[in-house]
Amino acid sequence: MMSFKEWMVAEDARKVKPMDPDEVKLRALENEVAVLRKNIQLRKARTRAQKDIAAVHKAQQELSIQQRPLSVEDENWTLEGCLSPYIRAQ
Repeated sequence: MMSFKEWMVAEDARKVKPMDPDEVKLRALENEVAVLRKNIQLRKARTRAQKDIAAVHKAQQELSIQQRPLSVEDENWTLEGCLSPYIRAQ
């Protein structure tokens, strides 16, 4: 007597239809097309990410230029320049 598991395996084996060679080739080609489409999607996403990264780097550079440290020649390094905001506030 077969166990239930063995019976299920035998039933599944009976339901499986043998594929003809053309169908095997067709499925292989469909799988290859799916892989190629996925690769194209990944390349497009990578390109978008690289553009976004470049934009972020450019924005960081512009921001660092705007926020450059004051040099000794700037007026705020003098005593009057340092105190002028406090003098104006009073």
